Amino acid sequence: MKRTATLLGVVLALLPAAGCWDKSELPEKGYIMGVGIDSGGPGIYRLTTEVYKPSQKAGAKGKQVESYVNIVTEDDTLFEAIRDISIHLGRKAQFSHMRLIMISEPLAREQKLGDLLDVFYRDHEPRLNALLMIGQGDMEPYLLAKPKIESTISQQMASIDRSSKRHSAKSVKGSLLSFARQTKNPTGVALLPYFYRDAKGDLVSSGSAVLKDGILRDVWSSAAVEPLLMLRNEYENGILEVPCPEEGRGKSGKSKETIEVTRVKTKLRFALRGDAVSATIRTIVQGSIGDLGCSRVETPEEEAVFVARAQLELNREMNEVIAKMKASQLDAIGLGNRLYRKHPAIWRSWKDDWGSRFAASTFDVQATVDILHTGTEIGHPNDVKK
Repeated sequence: MKRTATLLGVVLALLPAAGCWDKSELPEKGYIMGVGIDSGGPGIYRLTTEVYKPSQKAGAKGKQVESYVNIVTEDDTLFEAIRDISIHLGRKAQFSHMRLIMISEPLAREQKLGDLLDVFYRDHEPRLNALLMIGQGDMEPYLLAKPKIESTISQQMASIDRSSKRHSAKSVKGSLLSFARQTKNPTGVALLPYFYRDAKGDLVSSGSAVLKDGILRDVWSSAAVEPLLMLRNEYENGILEVPCPEEGRGKSGKSKETIEVTRVKTKLRFALRGDAVSATIRTIVQGSIGDLGCSRVETPEEEAVFVARAQLELNREMNEVIAKMKASQLDAIGLGNRLYRKHPAIWRSWKDDWGSRFAASTFDVQATVDILHTGTEIGHPNDVKK
């Protein structure tokens, strides 16, 4: 009993000592939702920061006050521009809730992103899953745009990119972590989401920025991204458009039919043929018919004709993006990374001229389309009479 009483006394004596010795109150911090990085001139960085307002109150006449405020700072180092946020905001910038980092296309073509983003990788606050993207033009106007449904434009843009990749396969996945991993790969080729404003002024995530050794080399449209994701075995969901045959267009006026793609499986194998690489790509696409405008799919024979047209179109698209990669000498499917893992000694002797070797490689692409369902009990277009 004495031992128990003594132990209890020690515990009670230590309780007042517990607590935060280095506390920081919430009103002292400004929570950063997103940042945009532009060039402010030779050797100058312009940083646009979106800061979340933790308390939203109704404004005059019942109007809702914006839930964020934008701060713009400039300096010759990015870290100093970040620290200058406090002289405008009156709070210390807190990056633990940051959703995205936007870098202007002109700046990405001039400077290695790994060097530019070094401060975010070294600091303990930014999350490595924060979205990293390239934007057309200056980034400051992007953060001045009004969100359509989210609380802040940073949340809106992050949501747009996730949806574009997951549901339409028109963009790629990009984050601080994935970019670091891609740039550390032997080929040094990395893909990042690309944002721009459409004709209506809306922000759109479509296409991909292609970087080599941290420098932006090219921007590919969504037409190239969709088959590229299939080649990389990263395709989730999307739509495959199948052109109508010439003889079928006059009946309905439609030029394309569609397949809703729900699953894609791609296997890439390669072999060495002397000083060259020969690659074999086999892709299986599963989906359901989404829209028929010029075909009938009522019998196995008619379905076979439709599938043959779909496979022909898919093979054409995949071969086109391979030709695009070879023309630019950008190995965006990671063939060189596979060569490094399997034949490291050969890679060491080939890595300096891998771009030209990749362009000289041969590819045998074969895509198979598997129709799971026609979408209705009948397999003919509504506007084509039986």
